[in-house]
Amino acid sequence: MRSKGKGFEFVYVENDGVVRELDEEERAYLSENFYPTDGNRPYIKTRYRQLTPDGKISGFIRRVRVPKRIEIKEG
Repeated sequence: MRSKGKGFEFVYVENDGVVRELDEEERAYLSENFYPTDGNRPYIKTRYRQLTPDGKISGFIRRVRVPKRIEIKEG
């Protein structure tokens, strides 16, 4: 995994596996407080290759959980 580095704590994995920085709206969304039972809370992946419940690779992930070999693209 990579070091903490600069930037927001989370990034986004696209359906094609590309990892990108978040835009301002996404950052604001992830900065909100959510209750564990809130159905509107974001899905946060714990591993890069982890699939969502509907079988896709896309989703938010902590920057430090992205493998070093994967480039993080600018938004």
